[in-house]
Amino acid sequence: MDRGWWWKFGMIVAVTLGTIWFLVPTYYSLVVLDRAERNNIAVLEKRLPAWAPPAKYRLNLGLDLQGGIHMVMRVDTKTALQKRTERRGQQIATYVNDKKLGEVTADTDPERLAARWCSSRTRAR
Repeated sequence: MDRGWWWKFGMIVAVTLGTIWFLVPTYYSLVVLDRAERNNIAVLEKRLPAWAPPAKYRLNLGLDLQGGIHMVMRVDTKTALQKRTERRGQQIATYVNDKKLGEVTADTDPERLAARWCSSRTRAR
């Protein structure tokens, strides 16, 4: 009977126990301490048992894992539509120039376009 598996089993048990031993400060900071005292290392040092590793070995959770982040992403629709219109105008101008149907340029200044549009509407009336 092969006894090599005892060595592997013993190594797995040793690594598991070592991992659990190193996670004791993390467990105490997340489960035993109040939420307001979680980041206070001095309070954690007092609460840890004597056999536990120092509090500096606890896992530091980021804001996302602590539940302290809230992000709302929105699209600036005015800018998005303006950029889309500019791209479409450039495509049309390029197409007309490539087909040699005339010389066309795309104007993307919204204030100037609005002023030109308003002045043309007043002349049409």
